[in-house]
Amino acid sequence: MRKRIRGKTHMNITVRNYKPLSDFEPIRQFLIKNHQYHNADGNFYPSEWEYMHTHSLAPWILFPRIGIWEDNGEIVAVATLEWLLGEFMLQINPDYAFLKPELLHYAEENLSVMNADGTRTLRVSRLHNTDTEMEELLIRQGYHMADDSDWAGFFDLSGEVPQCPLPEGFSIVSLLEENDLEKINRVMWRGFDHPNEPDCSIDTRRVMQSGPHFRPELNLVVKAPNGDYAVYCGMWYEPECREAYLEPLCTDPDYRKMGLAKAALYEAMRRTKELGALSCVAGGQPFYEKIGFVQEYVKRDWEKTW
Repeated sequence: MRKRIRGKTHMNITVRNYKPLSDFEPIRQFLIKNHQYHNADGNFYPSEWEYMHTHSLAPWILFPRIGIWEDNGEIVAVATLEWLLGEFMLQINPDYAFLKPELLHYAEENLSVMNADGTRTLRVSRLHNTDTEMEELLIRQGYHMADDSDWAGFFDLSGEVPQCPLPEGFSIVSLLEENDLEKINRVMWRGFDHPNEPDCSIDTRRVMQSGPHFRPELNLVVKAPNGDYAVYCGMWYEPECREAYLEPLCTDPDYRKMGLAKAALYEAMRRTKELGALSCVAGGQPFYEKIGFVQEYVKRDWEKTW
């Protein structure tokens, strides 16, 4: 732990490592406090932070590498990875933008990955293209833009959400009504194009439903006439942010091109609108643009090996 004084204002800023059991909710509250509409802050959505912890890939052994900056005990910035060593996601109170060089240096020391040839690599992941200050810092420090990029778009929930009829015999069911973990495991395995039948335990799906703010009534499946789950549509909602967060959405290959995912997503967004949501975030695929999501910014990866 160390103290720093910056600029004309004396601030007792300290940095320490993340303690998953005690720091999860304080960081979640930090993300809520600094959230700006349509994710203009560039930080994780609070739901994204929670989903990261309940995903089957969550690297709990690496989480203590996450750095937390506090000013007189209040969290003002976080240097985090998501699922892999070698990645860095910046989370920051915009009033503390001067800490960005320090967060980057911390990430290089603590979150980079060692390569077989003895070099190290760090990828600054999903940085909004609106953060030109951070981009300029990365260029000065020798980073280059990676090939990977993604876009984020929003569905405006101020109007009516379209209705999308299902084919005969199909129905939309929430996990509050029916929650067959074996079927969920199968649709999510096949829906993300893994071959054959699932080779992962249904406990991975149980863990994904274990978050303190997971809402089974917002997580939907499309049930086929034979009882299969054809679509899984995961939806999160944080009332203080007034925005719905979609994660994940997938369709079993046997049931694609039938409008099922669109129907499930419209229904999930309709439910969040009834709770007060003003918009829903998704993106990265033409599918979302086709059904009404409007692109607002691009998320880019930057990388350096040294």
